[in-house]
Amino acid sequence: IDKEKWSEKQEQIKLLKKELDSKLSKDNYNNSDIPMDSMINLITKKLNDKQQKLVILILELLEIIINKLNEIFNDEYLPILSKSLINNLNDNNIQLRYKAATVILKILSFNKKDFFINQLIESLKVDKNNMRIEILTILYQYFSTKNSSSKKSNKNYFELLVEPLILCLEDKFNKIRNLSEELIKESSKFISIDKYYEATQHLY
Repeated sequence: IDKEKWSEKQEQIKLLKKELDSKLSKDNYNNSDIPMDSMINLITKKLNDKQQKLVILILELLEIIINKLNEIFNDEYLPILSKSLINNLNDNNIQLRYKAATVILKILSFNKKDFFINQLIESLKVDKNNMRIEILTILYQYFSTKNSSSKKSNKNYFELLVEPLILCLEDKFNKIRNLSEELIKESSKFISIDKYYEATQHLY
C-alpha cells in the first residue's frame, strides 16, 4: 500500500481484499497465515492518510475483517483503532464519514463496547460539527436498537452523556441540536430527566 502510483495502491488493496475474503474466518483465525497484528497496525496508519480515496478503501478492508471475525475480533485492537476511526468522522468527505460510521456501528454490535462508547461520548465535547453529527447519529442508532445493551449499561452510558448532550443543545447547528434532543428523549427510558437539570446547574 506504500506504492507511489494510485493505480498500484488500488491493485495492492484489491489483492489484500481477495486474500482476506478467501482465507480469513472465525474457524481458521488462529491458524491463518494472515499476520493480523501487522494488518491492524497498517490499517491504523493508513486511516490517517491525507488521500481520502485511500482511507475509504482501508475502511473497506477493516470492514471485511470485522465481518469475517465478528465477536472474536480482538478487543485489544480497539484502543489502537478508535482514535483514527473517530477522527475520520470529522472528515469533509461524506463517503469517508459514512464508511467510518458503518465500521464503528459494526464494532459496537458485537464487541465489548465500554471503551469505544466512552471514547465517542468524550469526543462529543469537542466542537467539531461533522464529528458531532456523526457521533450523535451513531449513538442514536445504537441505543434505539432493542438489543443495544443491558438496561444497566445503557443507564451508565446515558449518565456519561448528560453533560456532552447539554453542550450539543447549545450548538449553532440545528441538526446537532435536533439529534441531541432525540438522544435525550431516548435517555428518558433509562435515566431521570432531572439529571439534565442538575447538570445544567453544575455547568453554569
